[in-house]
Amino acid sequence: MKKIVFIIVIFTFIAIGGYSEDPVIRIDIDGNKIVSDATIISKIKLRANQPYNESIINDDVKNLYATGFFETVEVEKKDTNEGIVIIFKVKEKPVLKKISLEGQKHIREKMILDAIEIKEGTFIDDYKMKEAARKIKDLYNTKGFSQTEINYNIVSLQGKNEVEAKFIINEKKVLKVRRISILGNVLIRDSRISKVMKTKKAWLLNRGIFKEDVLEDDIRRIVDFYKLQGFSDVKVSPDIKYLPKGIYITISVDEGRRYHIGAIEVKGNKDVSLAEITSAMRLKENSIFSEQAVYEDSSRIREVYMDKGYIFSQIEPFSTFNSKTEKVDVAYTIKENQIAYIEDISIRGNIKTKDKVIRRELRV
Repeated sequence: MKKIVFIIVIFTFIAIGGYSEDPVIRIDIDGNKIVSDATIISKIKLRANQPYNESIINDDVKNLYATGFFETVEVEKKDTNEGIVIIFKVKEKPVLKKISLEGQKHIREKMILDAIEIKEGTFIDDYKMKEAARKIKDLYNTKGFSQTEINYNIVSLQGKNEVEAKFIINEKKVLKVRRISILGNVLIRDSRISKVMKTKKAWLLNRGIFKEDVLEDDIRRIVDFYKLQGFSDVKVSPDIKYLPKGIYITISVDEGRRYHIGAIEVKGNKDVSLAEITSAMRLKENSIFSEQAVYEDSSRIREVYMDKGYIFSQIEPFSTFNSKTEKVDVAYTIKENQIAYIEDISIRGNIKTKDKVIRRELRV
């Protein structure tokens, strides 16, 4: 019993530490020049004539920082005979007076300014400048200037809490793809792999501009293409060489094993015959295996059930490698659930066409 009383006393003491019965008689704002007192007051929960609560004040400080208006927010507490006076001391972030660009030649200034989120007349900080520089870099990447360098400076204007944001752009030259080599592929020809890629070699009818993000997508497309052809273990990696004449790309392929379908099993069907289910499926024994093809067949099985009113049916495919046959066995487990019936069909919004005309066109 003594232990329980001791714990209660401790927690009561902790709770009282951040809370006072003395009322807050006034809230003052200090240091703001652009943001009005009313705006600041609207962002805090503390109000005059309420008891002093340190937890609420801590939340108010966080809320003021979250506005993005202030570099620092401090709170001063003054005890008076009438009660407590709370002073929020704020230091506003500098206001962006001007945005200037240097070094851009191939992309119009308006396009660059539209790409960044910072605007003149708003508060600015280093984080927003970094984000703006990143967006300019991304814009240049989309235009093929993947080597472009973006630097920035924040220049304070004398006598005011205003700054100029300067972006220094070193465009460098457009990198063109001079050669694409594909190595390691045995069963899939170079030409088929090249058709999957959007990165192309520069020649008479193609500029061949190199973009890193496009090449990354190309690698994923090659992997997906191989998997559709039964190569579930394929690995593809690029090697990029930046030479004075341009970009030289080598695509290394490790095809791995090509998998085929072994036994196909359907379980759980009761109201729909096995023959009807298998006739809807595309995969057969010895077909090329791919996860996508298996899931497509599961969708076809579900369509069979949907057409019969089993809208809540579930088809779960499961694939396993059979080490004896060296093929992939596929099992479809079916949960038919109950057949669904339509109780009523309501037609709304038809003004000129009568309900019966619409109803006779319905298949249900």
